[in-house]
Amino acid sequence: MSMIPARHIIIRYLALVAAFAFSVALFAPREALAAAGSITQTIVNSDPCTPSGGFCDPTNAEEGNDTVTYEYRLTGSNDNIDSTFRLQFGTSVTAGTDDAATDLTDSACGTNIVLNGPPTIDSSNAGNCNTTIAWDATNNEVDWADSACVINERIVVTWNITFCSGSGGNTYDIDTACARAGGAANCSTTEYVDQWGVNAGAVPTLEQAAYRWYSNSASTSPGNAGTINTPMTAPAQGTPFRLRLNLHVKDAQLGASGTTTKLQFATKSGSRCDASGGGESYSDLTTATAIRFFDNASLADNLAIGPHPSFDPRHSSTTGGVDTINYQNFNDGGTDTTFTNAQSAIPQDEDGIWDFSLVDFSAEANTSFCIIAVQNGGGLLASYGSSTMPEFKTAQTVKVRLRGIVRLRIVRLK
Repeated sequence: MSMIPARHIIIRYLALVAAFAFSVALFAPREALAAAGSITQTIVNSDPCTPSGGFCDPTNAEEGNDTVTYEYRLTGSNDNIDSTFRLQFGTSVTAGTDDAATDLTDSACGTNIVLNGPPTIDSSNAGNCNTTIAWDATNNEVDWADSACVINERIVVTWNITFCSGSGGNTYDIDTACARAGGAANCSTTEYVDQWGVNAGAVPTLEQAAYRWYSNSASTSPGNAGTINTPMTAPAQGTPFRLRLNLHVKDAQLGASGTTTKLQFATKSGSRCDASGGGESYSDLTTATAIRFFDNASLADNLAIGPHPSFDPRHSSTTGGVDTINYQNFNDGGTDTTFTNAQSAIPQDEDGIWDFSLVDFSAEANTSFCIIAVQNGGGLLASYGSSTMPEFKTAQTVKVRLRGIVRLRIVRLK
Protein backbone atom coordinates (compact mmCIF):
# COMPACT_ATOMS: atom_id res chain seq x y z
CA MET A 1 0.00 0.00 0.00
CA SER A 2 1.34 3.34 -0.98
CA MET A 3 2.01 6.01 1.65
CA ILE A 4 0.02 9.33 1.69
CA PRO A 5 2.38 12.25 1.56
CA ALA A 6 2.60 14.24 4.84
CA ARG A 7 1.63 17.44 3.18
CA HIS A 8 -1.67 15.90 2.02
CA ILE A 9 -2.42 14.77 5.60
CA ILE A 10 -1.85 18.29 6.88
CA ILE A 11 -4.10 19.78 4.19
CA ARG A 12 -6.89 17.29 4.96
CA TYR A 13 -6.54 17.99 8.72
CA LEU A 14 -6.80 21.70 8.17
CA ALA A 15 -9.87 21.21 5.96
CA LEU A 16 -11.54 19.10 8.67
CA VAL A 17 -10.79 21.77 11.32
CA ALA A 18 -12.20 24.50 9.06
CA ALA A 19 -15.33 22.46 8.38
CA PHE A 20 -15.85 21.82 12.10
CA ALA A 21 -15.39 25.49 12.91
CA PHE A 22 -17.86 26.45 10.21
CA SER A 23 -20.44 23.97 11.49
CA VAL A 24 -20.01 25.30 15.03
CA ALA A 25 -20.49 28.86 13.83
CA LEU A 26 -23.48 27.89 11.71
CA PHE A 27 -25.39 25.99 14.35
CA ALA A 28 -24.33 27.84 17.50
CA PRO A 29 -27.19 29.89 19.11
CA ARG A 30 -27.01 33.59 18.28
CA GLU A 31 -26.72 36.29 20.97
CA ALA A 32 -30.13 37.88 21.67
CA LEU A 33 -30.61 41.50 20.47
CA ALA A 34 -30.72 44.14 23.23
CA ALA A 35 -34.27 45.03 24.26
CA ALA A 36 -35.45 48.50 23.22
CA GLY A 37 -35.90 51.08 25.90
CA SER A 38 -39.36 52.15 27.01
CA ILE A 39 -40.64 55.34 28.58
CA THR A 40 -42.89 54.60 31.54
CA GLN A 41 -45.42 57.23 32.52
CA THR A 42 -46.12 57.14 36.24
CA ILE A 43 -48.30 59.45 38.28
CA VAL A 44 -46.44 60.79 41.28
CA ASN A 45 -49.12 63.00 42.79
CA SER A 46 -49.17 63.30 46.56
CA ASP A 47 -52.96 62.97 46.55
CA PRO A 48 -52.07 60.27 47.77
CA CYS A 49 -52.43 58.00 44.76
CA THR A 50 -53.23 54.44 45.80
CA PRO A 51 -53.17 52.30 42.66
CA SER A 52 -55.84 49.66 42.33
CA GLY A 53 -56.00 47.86 39.02
CA GLY A 54 -54.11 50.67 37.34
CA PHE A 55 -56.34 53.37 38.82
CA CYS A 56 -55.75 55.80 41.63
CA ASP A 57 -58.36 56.11 44.30
CA PRO A 58 -60.63 59.05 43.44
CA THR A 59 -59.30 62.41 44.56
CA ASN A 60 -61.74 65.01 45.81
CA ALA A 61 -61.24 68.44 44.28
CA GLU A 62 -63.02 71.76 44.17
CA GLU A 63 -63.81 73.89 41.17
CA GLY A 64 -60.74 76.04 40.62
CA ASN A 65 -57.00 75.53 40.19
CA ASP A 66 -55.13 72.30 40.95
CA THR A 67 -52.15 70.25 39.75
CA VAL A 68 -51.40 66.72 38.59
CA THR A 69 -47.81 65.39 38.35
CA TYR A 70 -46.36 62.65 36.13
CA GLU A 71 -42.88 61.16 35.83
CA TYR A 72 -41.53 60.09 32.43
CA ARG A 73 -38.65 57.59 32.88
CA LEU A 74 -36.52 55.61 30.40
CA THR A 75 -36.63 51.93 31.42
CA GLY A 76 -35.51 48.62 29.92
CA SER A 77 -32.22 49.74 28.35
CA ASN A 78 -30.25 52.71 27.12
CA ASP A 79 -31.86 54.17 24.02
CA ASN A 80 -32.76 57.23 21.99
CA ILE A 81 -35.76 59.38 22.94
CA ASP A 82 -37.87 61.59 20.69
CA SER A 83 -41.30 61.93 22.29
CA THR A 84 -43.94 64.46 23.23
CA PHE A 85 -46.42 64.19 26.09
CA ARG A 86 -49.90 65.60 26.56
CA LEU A 87 -52.37 65.54 29.42
CA GLN A 88 -55.79 64.11 28.67
CA PHE A 89 -59.13 63.93 30.45
CA GLY A 90 -62.52 62.36 30.08
CA THR A 91 -65.71 62.12 32.06
CA SER A 92 -65.51 58.86 33.98
CA VAL A 93 -68.33 56.76 32.57
CA THR A 94 -67.33 53.24 33.59
CA ALA A 95 -65.47 52.38 36.78
CA GLY A 96 -62.11 50.77 36.04
CA THR A 97 -62.09 52.02 32.44
CA ASP A 98 -59.78 54.76 31.23
CA ASP A 99 -62.13 57.32 29.68
CA ALA A 100 -59.48 60.02 29.26
CA ALA A 101 -59.17 60.72 25.55
CA THR A 102 -59.50 64.51 25.16
CA ASP A 103 -56.33 66.63 25.14
CA LEU A 104 -56.29 69.45 27.67
CA THR A 105 -55.52 72.86 26.18
CA ASP A 106 -54.41 76.18 27.65
CA SER A 107 -57.60 78.03 26.82
CA ALA A 108 -60.51 79.92 28.30
CA CYS A 109 -62.59 77.93 30.75
CA GLY A 110 -65.54 76.02 29.42
CA THR A 111 -67.45 73.61 31.61
CA ASN A 112 -64.82 70.89 32.19
CA ILE A 113 -61.03 71.11 32.62
CA VAL A 114 -58.35 73.26 30.96
CA LEU A 115 -54.63 73.77 31.37
CA ASN A 116 -53.78 76.78 33.49
CA GLY A 117 -50.66 78.01 31.73
CA PRO A 118 -47.47 76.02 31.05
CA PRO A 119 -46.47 73.09 33.28
CA THR A 120 -43.47 73.00 35.60
CA ILE A 121 -40.75 70.67 34.23
CA ASP A 122 -38.16 69.17 36.57
CA SER A 123 -35.21 67.92 34.47
CA SER A 124 -32.73 67.55 37.34
CA ASN A 125 -32.60 63.77 36.79
CA ALA A 126 -32.45 63.86 33.00
CA GLY A 127 -28.65 63.51 33.06
CA ASN A 128 -27.21 64.14 29.62
CA CYS A 129 -30.50 63.26 27.96
CA ASN A 130 -31.51 66.90 27.71
CA THR A 131 -30.97 68.20 24.18
CA THR A 132 -34.66 69.12 24.04
CA ILE A 133 -36.81 69.39 27.14
CA ALA A 134 -39.33 72.12 26.46
CA TRP A 135 -42.97 73.20 26.59
CA ASP A 136 -44.64 73.56 23.18
CA ALA A 137 -47.37 76.14 23.82
CA THR A 138 -48.79 75.83 20.31
CA ASN A 139 -49.56 72.13 20.67
CA ASN A 140 -49.97 72.05 24.47
CA GLU A 141 -47.33 69.35 24.90
CA VAL A 142 -43.95 68.68 26.50
CA ASP A 143 -41.09 67.74 24.13
CA TRP A 144 -38.27 65.42 25.23
CA ALA A 145 -35.63 64.37 22.72
CA ASP A 146 -32.00 63.20 22.79
CA SER A 147 -29.80 60.34 21.60
CA ALA A 148 -27.95 57.75 23.63
CA CYS A 149 -30.03 58.28 26.77
CA VAL A 150 -29.22 56.18 29.81
CA ILE A 151 -31.65 53.90 31.61
CA ASN A 152 -33.54 55.59 34.49
CA GLU A 153 -32.96 59.11 33.19
CA ARG A 154 -36.23 60.93 33.69
CA ILE A 155 -38.22 64.16 33.82
CA VAL A 156 -41.09 65.10 36.13
CA VAL A 157 -43.86 67.33 34.82
CA THR A 158 -46.37 69.09 37.07
CA TRP A 159 -49.36 70.06 34.97
CA ASN A 160 -51.36 73.09 36.13
CA ILE A 161 -55.07 72.54 35.58
CA THR A 162 -58.32 74.36 36.27
CA PHE A 163 -61.61 72.67 37.05
CA CYS A 164 -63.96 75.16 35.43
CA SER A 165 -67.21 76.41 36.85
CA GLY A 166 -69.76 73.76 35.93
CA SER A 167 -67.39 70.82 36.41
CA GLY A 168 -68.66 70.30 39.96
CA GLY A 169 -70.59 67.09 40.50
CA ASN A 170 -68.60 65.18 37.84
CA THR A 171 -65.91 62.51 38.14
CA TYR A 172 -63.04 62.75 35.66
CA ASP A 173 -60.31 60.39 34.49
CA ILE A 174 -57.00 62.17 33.92
CA ASP A 175 -53.99 60.52 32.34
CA THR A 176 -50.95 61.36 30.23
CA ALA A 177 -50.20 60.05 26.76
CA CYS A 178 -47.47 60.17 24.16
CA ALA A 179 -48.50 62.43 21.32
CA ARG A 180 -45.44 61.22 19.38
CA ALA A 181 -43.11 58.32 20.19
CA GLY A 182 -39.99 58.58 18.01
CA GLY A 183 -36.51 57.13 18.13
CA ALA A 184 -36.13 53.61 19.45
CA ALA A 185 -37.73 54.17 22.87
CA ASN A 186 -41.51 54.04 22.73
CA CYS A 187 -43.92 55.01 25.46
CA SER A 188 -45.54 52.35 27.53
CA THR A 189 -49.17 52.53 28.44
CA THR A 190 -50.09 54.82 31.30
CA GLU A 191 -49.25 53.15 34.57
CA TYR A 192 -51.93 54.83 36.65
CA VAL A 193 -55.03 56.82 35.77
CA ASP A 194 -55.88 59.57 38.23
CA GLN A 195 -59.58 59.87 39.04
CA TRP A 196 -60.96 63.15 40.34
CA GLY A 197 -64.34 63.71 41.95
CA VAL A 198 -65.03 67.43 41.59
CA ASN A 199 -67.27 69.22 44.04
CA ALA A 200 -69.19 72.27 42.94
CA GLY A 201 -67.18 75.26 44.05
CA ALA A 202 -68.58 78.42 45.56
CA VAL A 203 -69.67 80.97 42.98
CA PRO A 204 -69.21 84.70 43.64
CA THR A 205 -72.39 86.74 43.93
CA LEU A 206 -72.90 90.50 43.83
CA GLU A 207 -74.90 92.81 46.07
CA GLN A 208 -75.70 96.40 45.15
CA ALA A 209 -74.43 97.77 48.44
CA ALA A 210 -74.11 101.58 48.36
CA TYR A 211 -74.13 104.68 46.17
CA ARG A 212 -73.33 108.37 46.29
CA TRP A 213 -74.08 111.31 43.95
CA TYR A 214 -71.46 113.91 42.96
CA SER A 215 -71.11 116.99 40.82
CA ASN A 216 -69.19 116.52 37.58
CA SER A 217 -65.48 117.22 37.17
CA ALA A 218 -62.79 116.90 34.52
CA SER A 219 -61.05 114.25 36.62
CA THR A 220 -61.56 110.58 37.40
CA SER A 221 -62.29 111.86 40.90
CA PRO A 222 -65.75 113.45 40.81
CA GLY A 223 -66.69 116.82 42.35
CA ASN A 224 -68.65 117.65 45.50
CA ALA A 225 -70.25 114.64 47.17
CA GLY A 226 -73.83 114.18 48.30
CA THR A 227 -74.91 112.09 51.26
CA ILE A 228 -74.43 108.33 50.96
CA ASN A 229 -77.51 106.35 49.87
CA THR A 230 -79.60 109.53 49.64
CA PRO A 231 -81.67 110.73 46.64
CA MET A 232 -80.71 114.03 45.00
CA THR A 233 -82.27 116.61 42.73
CA ALA A 234 -80.36 116.61 39.47
CA PRO A 235 -78.92 119.82 38.05
CA ALA A 236 -80.62 121.58 35.16
CA GLN A 237 -81.30 119.50 32.11
CA GLY A 238 -78.14 119.08 30.02
CA THR A 239 -75.81 119.51 33.02
CA PRO A 240 -73.77 116.35 33.75
CA PHE A 241 -73.44 114.72 37.16
CA ARG A 242 -71.61 111.70 38.54
CA LEU A 243 -72.59 108.48 40.32
CA ARG A 244 -70.31 106.16 42.26
CA LEU A 245 -71.72 102.68 42.79
CA ASN A 246 -70.52 100.06 45.28
CA LEU A 247 -70.99 96.35 44.52
CA HIS A 248 -70.20 93.93 47.36
CA VAL A 249 -68.77 90.46 46.52
CA LYS A 250 -70.09 87.49 48.52
CA ASP A 251 -69.48 83.72 48.71
CA ALA A 252 -66.20 83.58 46.70
CA GLN A 253 -63.62 85.81 45.06
CA LEU A 254 -64.67 87.52 41.84
CA GLY A 255 -61.83 87.01 39.36
CA ALA A 256 -60.56 89.91 37.28
CA SER A 257 -63.10 90.79 34.58
CA GLY A 258 -65.33 88.22 36.22
CA THR A 259 -68.58 90.09 35.65
CA THR A 260 -70.08 92.07 32.80
CA THR A 261 -72.68 94.38 34.23
CA LYS A 262 -74.75 97.34 33.04
CA LEU A 263 -76.99 100.10 34.35
CA GLN A 264 -80.74 100.32 33.84
CA PHE A 265 -83.16 103.09 34.81
CA ALA A 266 -86.88 103.47 35.37
CA THR A 267 -89.41 106.04 36.46
CA LYS A 268 -89.96 105.57 40.18
CA SER A 269 -93.22 103.88 41.14
CA GLY A 270 -94.49 104.10 44.70
CA SER A 271 -92.60 105.27 47.76
CA ARG A 272 -89.25 103.60 47.04
CA CYS A 273 -87.11 102.19 44.26
CA ASP A 274 -87.28 98.40 44.01
CA ALA A 275 -85.29 95.90 42.00
CA SER A 276 -88.40 93.88 41.20
CA GLY A 277 -92.03 93.73 42.16
CA GLY A 278 -92.30 97.43 42.94
CA GLY A 279 -93.83 98.63 39.72
CA GLU A 280 -90.69 100.04 38.09
CA SER A 281 -90.16 99.09 34.45
CA TYR A 282 -86.40 99.16 33.84
CA SER A 283 -84.62 99.62 30.51
CA ASP A 284 -80.95 99.87 29.60
CA LEU A 285 -79.24 103.19 30.22
CA THR A 286 -77.30 104.02 27.05
CA THR A 287 -75.87 107.00 25.16
CA ALA A 288 -79.22 107.62 23.46
CA THR A 289 -81.82 107.42 26.29
CA ALA A 290 -83.52 110.30 28.10
CA ILE A 291 -81.25 109.69 31.08
CA ARG A 292 -77.96 108.82 29.40
CA PHE A 293 -74.20 108.57 29.68
CA PHE A 294 -72.41 111.90 29.31
CA ASP A 295 -69.27 111.76 27.18
CA ASN A 296 -66.77 113.63 29.33
CA ALA A 297 -64.41 114.98 26.66
CA SER A 298 -61.51 115.37 29.08
CA LEU A 299 -61.59 111.70 30.18
CA ALA A 300 -61.26 108.45 28.28
CA ASP A 301 -63.84 105.77 28.89
CA ASN A 302 -62.80 102.90 31.19
CA LEU A 303 -59.99 104.78 32.92
CA ALA A 304 -58.89 103.39 36.30
CA ILE A 305 -60.22 105.33 39.26
CA GLY A 306 -59.00 105.95 42.80
CA PRO A 307 -60.43 107.18 46.08
CA HIS A 308 -62.51 110.35 46.25
CA PRO A 309 -60.65 112.98 48.31
CA SER A 310 -63.41 113.07 50.91
CA PHE A 311 -66.26 110.62 50.49
CA ASP A 312 -66.82 107.28 48.80
CA PRO A 313 -69.91 105.08 49.11
CA ARG A 314 -68.61 102.67 51.75
CA HIS A 315 -70.28 99.45 52.81
CA SER A 316 -70.40 98.24 56.40
CA SER A 317 -68.48 95.06 57.07
CA THR A 318 -70.10 92.09 58.76
CA THR A 319 -67.09 91.97 61.09
CA GLY A 320 -67.19 95.64 62.03
CA GLY A 321 -65.92 98.77 60.31
CA VAL A 322 -66.18 98.99 56.52
CA ASP A 323 -65.19 96.64 53.73
CA THR A 324 -61.99 97.01 51.74
CA ILE A 325 -62.58 98.84 48.45
CA ASN A 326 -61.17 97.67 45.12
CA TYR A 327 -61.41 100.68 42.80
CA GLN A 328 -62.33 99.86 39.23
CA ASN A 329 -63.25 102.04 36.21
CA PHE A 330 -64.71 105.34 35.06
CA ASN A 331 -67.52 104.89 32.52
CA ASP A 332 -69.00 107.60 30.31
CA GLY A 333 -70.26 105.35 27.51
CA GLY A 334 -67.52 106.44 25.12
CA THR A 335 -66.43 102.86 24.40
CA ASP A 336 -69.29 100.76 25.73
CA THR A 337 -72.08 100.99 28.25
CA THR A 338 -71.24 97.85 30.22
CA PHE A 339 -68.73 97.67 33.04
CA THR A 340 -66.54 95.00 34.58
CA ASN A 341 -63.87 94.66 37.27
CA ALA A 342 -61.04 95.04 34.77
CA GLN A 343 -58.64 96.62 37.25
CA SER A 344 -58.44 93.71 39.66
CA ALA A 345 -60.08 90.68 41.17
CA ILE A 346 -62.34 91.45 44.12
CA PRO A 347 -61.86 89.07 47.07
CA GLN A 348 -64.79 87.60 48.93
CA ASP A 349 -66.40 90.05 51.39
CA GLU A 350 -64.77 93.07 49.76
CA ASP A 351 -66.25 95.81 47.55
CA GLY A 352 -65.77 97.19 44.06
CA ILE A 353 -66.51 100.82 43.18
CA TRP A 354 -67.26 102.21 39.72
CA ASP A 355 -67.71 105.84 38.59
CA PHE A 356 -70.35 106.88 36.02
CA SER A 357 -70.79 110.15 34.11
CA LEU A 358 -74.52 110.78 33.51
CA VAL A 359 -76.85 113.54 32.30
CA ASP A 360 -80.56 114.31 32.12
CA PHE A 361 -80.81 114.84 28.39
CA SER A 362 -84.55 114.91 27.76
CA ALA A 363 -86.38 113.36 30.73
CA GLU A 364 -89.64 114.75 32.05
CA ALA A 365 -89.07 117.53 34.58
CA ASN A 366 -89.68 117.10 38.30
CA THR A 367 -89.80 113.30 37.96
CA SER A 368 -88.10 110.71 40.15
CA PHE A 369 -85.98 107.98 38.58
CA CYS A 370 -84.34 104.80 39.88
CA ILE A 371 -81.07 103.23 38.69
CA ILE A 372 -80.14 99.58 39.05
CA ALA A 373 -77.10 97.44 38.18
CA VAL A 374 -77.90 94.16 36.44
CA GLN A 375 -75.97 91.45 34.62
CA ASN A 376 -75.35 92.15 30.95
CA GLY A 377 -77.85 89.46 30.01
CA GLY A 378 -80.51 91.28 32.06
CA GLY A 379 -80.47 89.07 35.13
CA LEU A 380 -80.63 90.70 38.55
CA LEU A 381 -77.71 90.69 40.97
CA ALA A 382 -77.98 88.39 43.97
CA SER A 383 -79.33 91.14 46.25
CA TYR A 384 -80.02 94.85 46.64
CA GLY A 385 -79.90 96.81 49.87
CA SER A 386 -83.10 98.42 51.13
CA SER A 387 -81.77 101.93 50.47
CA THR A 388 -79.00 101.31 47.95
CA MET A 389 -80.93 101.89 44.70
CA PRO A 390 -79.63 105.21 43.29
CA GLU A 391 -82.57 107.63 43.12
CA PHE A 392 -82.81 111.19 41.83
CA LYS A 393 -85.39 113.73 40.71
CA THR A 394 -85.02 115.76 37.54
CA ALA A 395 -84.95 119.55 37.90
CA GLN A 396 -88.22 121.45 37.89
CA THR A 397 -88.91 123.61 34.86
CA VAL A 398 -89.03 127.30 35.80
CA LYS A 399 -92.07 129.09 34.42
CA VAL A 400 -92.23 132.87 34.42
CA ARG A 401 -95.69 134.42 34.52
CA LEU A 402 -95.90 138.10 33.57
CA ARG A 403 -98.69 140.27 34.93
CA GLY A 404 -99.83 143.72 33.96
CA ILE A 405 -98.82 145.57 30.85
CA VAL A 406 -95.75 144.24 29.12
CA ARG A 407 -94.05 146.40 26.58
CA LEU A 408 -91.91 144.76 23.96
CA ARG A 409 -89.35 146.62 21.96
CA ILE A 410 -88.22 145.10 18.72
CA VAL A 411 -84.65 145.76 17.79
CA ARG A 412 -83.45 145.03 14.31
CA LEU A 413 -79.88 143.81 14.20
CA LYS A 414 -77.83 145.14 11.33
